Amino acid sequence: MKSFDALLGYFPEITLPVTLTDESVDIINASNDPLPVGLTTEFIQTWEGGEEADEFTEYMPCFRFKPHKDITAMVYWKASLMRYEFIMVTLNDKHEVISKKTICGTLVEGDLIKKSVARIDEEFIIHIAAGAHHADSEFSAQHSQPFAMEIMANGEIAFMAGDD
Repeated sequence: MKSFDALLGYFPEITLPVTLTDESVDIINASNDPLPVGLTTEFIQTWEGGEEADEFTEYMPCFRFKPHKDITAMVYWKASLMRYEFIMVTLNDKHEVISKKTICGTLVEGDLIKKSVARIDEEFIIHIAAGAHHADSEFSAQHSQPFAMEIMANGEIAFMAGDD
């Protein structure tokens, strides 16, 4: 319990809405303290399925909010080789993981760059726009695909059928 309280101290509680883009990383990094190795090992790597991070992987705490009474949602940034992701995990009041999803990020596959941005609104809907472009061209938002996920009352992060 003490270590979970310590973990929460690295994830500032925010008021929604919030938008996550590549630029968000710099803003968050400037205002949030890095997560100590012990907390990263105890929590983040456990949430990641227990796999040990390699020397190219780093984690950064972003923020947390309460979508529902007994649910805490936490977002962290994971950077690994050619992959940068904002990951959301929802926890119950016993600090057990209910759901974990990558909500946006950048993935480089050869000369193809896949990018997505996310906006979490006041109703706990995660609006995502995802697209791809070649390394020798600019990203075009007009060619991105919108979709959405929702944080359900039980803490599950579920894809929605359509996005308005």
